[in-house]
Amino acid sequence: MAEARWRWLLPGCLLVSGASGLMYQVVWLRALELLFGTTTFATATVLSAYMAGLGLGALWFGRRIDRSPPTDSVKLYGWMEGGIALYALLTPLLWWAMDIADLRFHHAADPSFLAASLFKFTLAFLALLLPTFLMGGTLPVVCQAFARGPADAGRAVGILYGANTLGAALGVFLSGFIVLPAAGMRAVVFAAAACGAFICLICVAGRRAVATAGDVREKPAPESVGASAPEARSRTATLLFLFSVSGAVAMLYEVAWTRVLAVVLGSTVFAFSAMLGTFLLGIALGSWAFAFVATRRRLGLGTFAWLQVAAGVLALAGLNQFDDLPFRFVRFFAWSEGNPAAIDFGRVLLCALVMLPPTAVLGALFACFIDVYRRSAAIGSRVGGAYLANTAGNIAGAVLTGFVIIPWVGVQTALVAGSLINALIGIVAWFLRGGRPTLRTIAAAFAMAALVGAAAVRVNPWDKTMITSGMAVDPARAVELTREQFRAGVHEKTNLFYREGTQATVSVDRWQDDLFLSVNGKVDASSGDAFTQLFIGHLPMLLHPAPARVLVIGLGSGTSLGAVACHPAERIDCVEIEDATAPAARLFQRLNRGALDDPRVRMHTGDGRNFLRLRPERYDVIISEPSNPWMAGVANLFSREHYRTAASRLRPGGVFCQWLHAYSMSEDDLRMIVNTFSGEFRQASLWTSLYPDLVLIGSDAPGSFDFTSIRRGFEDRRVREDMARHGGIRAPEALFATFLLGDAELRQLAAGARVHTDDHPHLEFSAPRNLYRDTAAANLALLRRHRGTSEAPITGMVPPLANNAVASSEMARAFIARQMVPEAIAALARAGAIEPDHPRWLEVSGILNAGLGKLDDASRQLTAARATGAATPEAHYYLGLILRARGDAAQAERCFRAALAQADGEPAYLRALADCLFDQLRFNDARAVYARLIEVKERDFHASARIAEIDARIGGESPRGTGTTR
Repeated sequence: MAEARWRWLLPGCLLVSGASGLMYQVVWLRALELLFGTTTFATATVLSAYMAGLGLGALWFGRRIDRSPPTDSVKLYGWMEGGIALYALLTPLLWWAMDIADLRFHHAADPSFLAASLFKFTLAFLALLLPTFLMGGTLPVVCQAFARGPADAGRAVGILYGANTLGAALGVFLSGFIVLPAAGMRAVVFAAAACGAFICLICVAGRRAVATAGDVREKPAPESVGASAPEARSRTATLLFLFSVSGAVAMLYEVAWTRVLAVVLGSTVFAFSAMLGTFLLGIALGSWAFAFVATRRRLGLGTFAWLQVAAGVLALAGLNQFDDLPFRFVRFFAWSEGNPAAIDFGRVLLCALVMLPPTAVLGALFACFIDVYRRSAAIGSRVGGAYLANTAGNIAGAVLTGFVIIPWVGVQTALVAGSLINALIGIVAWFLRGGRPTLRTIAAAFAMAALVGAAAVRVNPWDKTMITSGMAVDPARAVELTREQFRAGVHEKTNLFYREGTQATVSVDRWQDDLFLSVNGKVDASSGDAFTQLFIGHLPMLLHPAPARVLVIGLGSGTSLGAVACHPAERIDCVEIEDATAPAARLFQRLNRGALDDPRVRMHTGDGRNFLRLRPERYDVIISEPSNPWMAGVANLFSREHYRTAASRLRPGGVFCQWLHAYSMSEDDLRMIVNTFSGEFRQASLWTSLYPDLVLIGSDAPGSFDFTSIRRGFEDRRVREDMARHGGIRAPEALFATFLLGDAELRQLAAGARVHTDDHPHLEFSAPRNLYRDTAAANLALLRRHRGTSEAPITGMVPPLANNAVASSEMARAFIARQMVPEAIAALARAGAIEPDHPRWLEVSGILNAGLGKLDDASRQLTAARATGAATPEAHYYLGLILRARGDAAQAERCFRAALAQADGEPAYLRALADCLFDQLRFNDARAVYARLIEVKERDFHASARIAEIDARIGGESPRGTGTTR
């Protein structure tokens, strides 16, 4: 009994080993994400290195362990785990050495993107080869000790492989949800080392208690009756080739499923953990299921063939589920009531809906193949050879799928192709069973083909608009909708662009007048957010006195790049990680002004963090506009190490600009970002475009802002137009209404907050937990508490801000545009105290009162402003709005025409005039102004709808003239 108990400790050891191995893989993946700057390349490298090491280790140890008794196998397994643990302890030193080697290679060779990637791949491959080589040997070594003989190999591998894979799934969940968020990367490495040391002690201490049944060796089983040696070798080679292709298809499934599920269920680190954990869980369950069946009946190559067909059919059956996953996620969100753990559980269930059935079959395939592959009584060699063939296929499948197949044919076509390859493997394996083909054999092969063919025919093309609907980011807006209402709402959008690139899926959709650019289903740029994107480009360029060299990290819609290009920079570098973003950005030509074709702009493919880390160039302005930090990998651009590198790449007086947000972010995370940022720059300040979008400015320059350079920047018509039309900033003085906190206030705000580092990536794990929380109001209150009465330190403004009624009034107008009413009231009070009844003070006060519903006060003040003869178009426009609301359309019309006389072609004024004419039933006149509005904007949903209504009223004619109609 004691011997039996010791024997059954081996699957437990492999379970712990699988958990520690995946924890080790997870931290290596994170480390290589920092080295490569891209999850795709890091994943391909880790998978390739892991699979190569595992396959070679399995083959080498498998061949040698066959000559050893089971007790020596257990001892060897223990020492292998001890070696892995020792190597894990050296991992932080390896990371440091790889970083140094990478830097020196770049500085010495200035390599191309391909050469740099190959160098990094070689470094990582060599660093991972030894531990993965040892890991690969564990399965054949333990199988030698656990199996009761060659005939027991299939059952033994099913149990052991299932235990190891279940441990891997547990390792994903433990590292992704618990250890990494709580303790950081080094802690995960040391935890993996501790697991290996624990297994080493158990195996070395208990090796002599292992049952000796494994010493009984059976004689080799013949390949087939009457088969010659060459025929047997040919059949063996064919089987190994089929198993290798099967491994490639399995990895194709994993990569493709992950790509599309990242779009549908979100790209957070927790979503990726749910996907990988579910995949491994399915493999483990299938492996155990085969072990259970194998003890009760004899299985052979026919079983392997039908399992291949089953994998293909089940994978095809899951493809029609993807269109419905966004709605199902919304239902899970409603059920969860926003609880993060419940949402993660829902993600796992939705992943299981698609992945679990086929992955369970894939798990059974490995054990089944070992059961079939019986050249000799040598269990270790058998397991090792099969493992090597399978992992070679895994490597090819991972690399080809991510870099070639998906960019070439797309995710859905790749999955369909994988299913058909499964069927082909099954049919070939069916005919390899031996003997002459019979009618029954041929009929069964046709049945296999028919099953997969029927499943393939039933696959519907994915609804790209549904797939990229972004429900994983904002499910709350759809919780009250039925399935039909949900689909109708999603299809109000029109998809204009969709491309599955090497790094992400990029799409552009139109809804009414707005364009939306999404990356993995998350909107990263839109025409509705135009001012924030423009502001990120203009602000640092205005704050620097003479920006000659500029770096923009992240292209998006190209709007920020277009804003930068409005200024007289000599060279503008732009780094974008996904090639598919550039053609998508060309759909935003109106906003980015064709910046991609500007001769000063140089586009670079890659990660902005590594672009800065590896290149010696220094810049006057660096602009970082990544996606939200809850997206997996994006938090690396908010780390201390990144900010330290960025600060070192600034020229004297240079400016670093960082976008961040105050929505869906906890106060602690906001303070953590500020603390991390301000710790690496001599001077830091916080600004806002339109709250809750925020902008951090870092520099080594003195903490004051030169108004002379700002005013000079506003001399460019494009700058004035962007700032006024989109952001309500109608004068250079108004820019300071976007200033929130200076250096001292920022450091006070951040005091005591955590620091986000590469080793302790707190933000990566805390940001997704706040994705569905409404935190904008709380964060605004936090900022206001620290703001107090502070104003931006300005030099060169005459008269100074404290004595400048016009500047204070302009700032008040900009505050109104941002709906910052208390700040607007304070600024107007200051302006009124300096120069009562100034025309600008009168009209801004009228605009504020109009917004507050005090129409009598607003009308009086705006009328008084117009009477001075110095009123801006806004005074006419807002007075016209008040008059129209009171029913005085004729007077309102005069006001709108007066506004247009001063600002011809302003869309807001054109729309107001057209609506006023429509109210008066002057349809011909209204139609002409609506047409002018469409001409100015190129597209206006409201104007188009009104023109259609007018045409319907007047019989579809195209009226001319200015008279009224019937």
